[in-house]
Amino acid sequence: MKRMLLAAAAFATLATMAISTAPPAEARVYVYGGVPYHPYAVAPHWRYYYGRGWYDPYAYSYVQPAWMTCGQARQAVKASGYYNVVTLDCSGKIYNFSAMRKGKQRYVSVNARTGAVWQN
Repeated sequence: MKRMLLAAAAFATLATMAISTAPPAEARVYVYGGVPYHPYAVAPHWRYYYGRGWYDPYAYSYVQPAWMTCGQARQAVKASGYYNVVTLDCSGKIYNFSAMRKGKQRYVSVNARTGAVWQN
């Protein structure tokens, strides 16, 4: 009986050594934190992004950046040191304003997507 227990203990020790001496496994983890693109259009409203694949534009609102409103752009112009701001055009990608700075009239533009303000 003691021989069987001794043999079982020796076998368990050898088995543990054999398992522990195995080379460590390499774990490959790919983390993708973006819009999942597919090789085919899942639904009729899906759009194709060249070089990536098909995606659902309505499921991911951050795909298309938000535009500033005309009022937000006007406030950005005021925050840049201009006063008496008058709206000239708030259509398209660039909003145009007429404003005063240091006593002189200036024409100022604002990028509707980035909020960048510059003087023309």
